[in-house]
Amino acid sequence: MIDPNKPNSFYSETAFAKTLGLSRGTVKKMRKSGLYHVRVGRRILFNDESFRGLVRRYAVKPIDPA
Repeated sequence: MIDPNKPNSFYSETAFAKTLGLSRGTVKKMRKSGLYHVRVGRRILFNDESFRGLVRRYAVKPIDPA
């Protein structure tokens, strides 16, 4: 999921939601409540800092896409 060899991997809102096993609506609410994100034009991107912030805030464990 978070690749230490690529420190700046960016994820779209949908990919971020899929990785965490959440709905896009939940991710949107979290983003509005101050989850770290980057806006590039109209696209909203999350990066590794977003995952770190999430882990700090909610102690979430990423799901393994098995």
